[in-house]
Amino acid sequence: IAAFFQTLQIFNLFVEEETNQMLLTAIGQLPEQSARIIRLALSGLENKEISRLLKVSVNTVKTLKYSAIRKLREHFQK
Repeated sequence: IAAFFQTLQIFNLFVEEETNQMLLTAIGQLPEQSARIIRLALSGLENKEISRLLKVSVNTVKTLKYSAIRKLREHFQK
């Protein structure tokens, strides 16, 4: 049984890594500013922090972020 769980754990790690690679590839297809915002958001930054870092308004961050999320959702629904 221990060998089964170890195999399952390894399989899950491969699936997680492949999923992460698919997400990074999809993010790379976004417009540059949108991709940057998504990467920063995924790293844990909030809209206000991203706004300050990129020197754009919070509304710009929100607009680009939600547009990017919509595009990513569409990408993965295909």
